[in-house]
Amino acid sequence: MTKRKHSDVFFELEKAQKLSGIVAELALFVLIVGIFLIPASEIPRLQILGIFGGVLLFTVVYYNFPRLYLNPKFVLLPDLVYLTGSAFAVMGLGKYGSFLLIYLYLLIMIDAYIFNLRQLSIITVACIILLNVVAFFSWRGSGGLPFILLIQTYSLIAIAAVSRIFASFSLSMRDQKLELENLNKKIIADKKESLDLIDSLGDGILSCDKDGKIFLHNKSAAELLGTKDLQGKILADVFSLYDEDKIAIDLYKIFKEKTPRLIRSDLYFKRKNSWYRFYIHLNPVYHGAEMTTLIVLFRDITRDKMLEDRSTEFVAVASHEMRTPLAQIEGYLFLALKQLEGVEPNIIENVKAAHNSAIHLINLTNDILTVYNIDGKSVSVALKKVNLGVVISTIIKSFETKAREKNIEVSFKNKITNAEAIVTDENKIVQIVTNLIQNAIKFTDKGWVRVTLDEDSKYLIVDVSDSGVGIEPSARRHIFEKFYRMENWETRKTQGTGLGLYIVKNLTERLGGKVECVLNKKIGTTFRVHFPKEYKNEDDIQMASEEELKNFIGSF
Repeated sequence: MTKRKHSDVFFELEKAQKLSGIVAELALFVLIVGIFLIPASEIPRLQILGIFGGVLLFTVVYYNFPRLYLNPKFVLLPDLVYLTGSAFAVMGLGKYGSFLLIYLYLLIMIDAYIFNLRQLSIITVACIILLNVVAFFSWRGSGGLPFILLIQTYSLIAIAAVSRIFASFSLSMRDQKLELENLNKKIIADKKESLDLIDSLGDGILSCDKDGKIFLHNKSAAELLGTKDLQGKILADVFSLYDEDKIAIDLYKIFKEKTPRLIRSDLYFKRKNSWYRFYIHLNPVYHGAEMTTLIVLFRDITRDKMLEDRSTEFVAVASHEMRTPLAQIEGYLFLALKQLEGVEPNIIENVKAAHNSAIHLINLTNDILTVYNIDGKSVSVALKKVNLGVVISTIIKSFETKAREKNIEVSFKNKITNAEAIVTDENKIVQIVTNLIQNAIKFTDKGWVRVTLDEDSKYLIVDVSDSGVGIEPSARRHIFEKFYRMENWETRKTQGTGLGLYIVKNLTERLGGKVECVLNKKIGTTFRVHFPKEYKNEDDIQMASEEELKNFIGSF
């Protein structure tokens, strides 16, 4: 951005010339009044009137031709003419000419605002010369002439300097004022543009201070909250949010906890006896340790969530209804494979392919139902004592045939001696480890898959490693997302929906554990799962105890 150059003159050329002309006309008026107030016997009136007529003629001609008075080359001409006329008038007025000298001082003061420094210097020098010439001819022979000349010279210089200083200060103040005005206009324009942009958004936007008072909002916010004007109102009074159990949520709690931001899509807002589901993005702004502003972005997702729930429910119901016929198909195909001795090999291969497809569909429906339960937060657990080493060994045996077909070596190493059983859900453990081993075999063309069981003070640790294609570093933060797959769906070589690792992560966390993808230095991928040695979910433990008691009573 280039800095604007400031002019060193207060007025533009046209205004400066007109102002100079006005000053000259005032001087002429003063001159006319003066010569008629002074007795005619003491001054040469005709001579002075001649000077007046000449100056007046010059003024009329000069200011009637823009080519003259708007030409920078002639900018000093009026002052020089007026100075010359004034000098002769002063000489003609004799002892009465002193009052007209005030005009010269006034002219210098005005010119300090009209001309630049070089032009002002020329006019000042001209005034000094003319004044001294007039003084010489008017007061020659006087003993105080040198003193008079000295006083006039230095007084003119002093007036010129002081006037220029004031003019420069005025110029500076004017330029600063113009800059501030322009900056203010720009700020207002930018603010209006920003407000127009915010108002055009379909999402509601609120900004409030540390006391919760709203100082900025858009039209969508007012419409979504059913209020005409939100300005100056307290956020908690107009924006009461509730969780799924309809318990009020304190938005300002995040300030006390210094949460960097909060994104939730499970909050509700009540308007006119109707509940609306909102997507909320809260972003507090801190200045040092103190919160200064809260920015709230929200939208109504009631309809979207309803359609999503209906779609999910339909898929879940369809998957549930498909489980029984798919299980029957898989069972009949399995029996058929046992009775195909002596049949042509291509027929056997076709039946095997159909059997594998049936198994794939069964696994897919099971995954869909598991995800449905995860998203609905209705994943129940059946706690019992589980020997993790035995469970993993059993799972690996089920993959031996598949591993041989791909020429993959699957091994299991138990580093725990005299491992004790842990209380957990065996079915969930099987589902987690099965998904990881299945993925490892799927993405390894040949090589090995190694499963390791180890422990630390709090967890049993299961590592599932392979020599497969590996995972790009950029994909690691997405691999546990629902439906995420690294391969393009049009060109991928492996089957799958991208639900496996999503299920692994959520089931592991449901059991109180954690899962991570460990970066391998050379080849392949390693997934590490931590299962807690001590199960800590009191609700699950109590439910398991009640179930055990029911079974005990039912046995009598």
